[in-house]
Amino acid sequence: MIVERNGSGRVLGSSLTGLAIVLSSSVVLAQQPQPQPGQQPSQQQLPGQQPSQQQVPGRQSAEQQPRASEEQAQRTGPQGEEVQIARAEPPAEEAQRILTAVRMIQVKHDRVGEFEGLIKELRAAIMESGEQPGFTTWSVELGDVNTYHLVVDIDSFASLAQMEQPPMEPVEWANWLNRIGATIDSHTVMIARRRPELSIVPTQQAQQAPELLMLIRDTVMPGKTREYETFVRDELIPALKQGAVDAVYANELMFGAEGRTWVYAVPLPGWEVLDGQSPLIEALGQEAAQELMLRGDALVDSSEVEVLRFREDLSIPTTQPGQPTQPTPPAR
Repeated sequence: MIVERNGSGRVLGSSLTGLAIVLSSSVVLAQQPQPQPGQQPSQQQLPGQQPSQQQVPGRQSAEQQPRASEEQAQRTGPQGEEVQIARAEPPAEEAQRILTAVRMIQVKHDRVGEFEGLIKELRAAIMESGEQPGFTTWSVELGDVNTYHLVVDIDSFASLAQMEQPPMEPVEWANWLNRIGATIDSHTVMIARRRPELSIVPTQQAQQAPELLMLIRDTVMPGKTREYETFVRDELIPALKQGAVDAVYANELMFGAEGRTWVYAVPLPGWEVLDGQSPLIEALGQEAAQELMLRGDALVDSSEVEVLRFREDLSIPTTQPGQPTQPTPPAR
């Protein structure tokens, strides 16, 4: 699990490659971290209920509570003067986007330039129409090359209907589809659910996407899913935190791949990160790290690792109110 497979042997990966949990390439589900205190609420808020106007005996109504707070805020200081105490507004609840749709496209090796040009045409059309959600694009650098991940966060499966609306006129759209179809070898759509309780989410979000993203894909052995989740939550994630790993985003694939498949997205600031020692070894030592990896490996049927690069020139980063523009990592 925390290893790269080489035949029947297991090799401790260098640096983050030997992290733990290996997912299959192409599921770069971008885990949008949970909102931090002080961030503005999203427009996807659940509608709030109006406070009841009838007072329950022995309790304050919803309207009276703020008034009481204001009255308590007006107190006299040591010299008898009235002191005004600022009262912060309670944070509004925010509905989180918990699903990510990923289109994994394998491009013909001699049509890569043409494919990217067509994605730029699509990007321009969507930005002009404003009728479709933005998307982020990642290209595979290590793994199944000439593969691109187009990633969109969605609120629900019903949101997929919005993605089907063509951003061009019918004739122009049909022509675009024909042209891009000639550049593609295969095309797969996957849906993943984010699992923040099995992730390491930074306390502060970077405004820029990482240069690289490592995708680790695990297919769990039949009947071992619950044990696997417990291992990741109680052993692996604490060890990675101890090893100073800043972020790991866990995603559970729901459609488009074999069941029991998990994908982890690990942001990398650059290739040089892979030259260092595994964070598990730094945290636990060689022997304990090896034992941990073997326990995880016993729960996994297959594992894969990929490294992707963010392609700003092929993306329309989505923005949520009160949050910085940030590309969504792919999941596959």
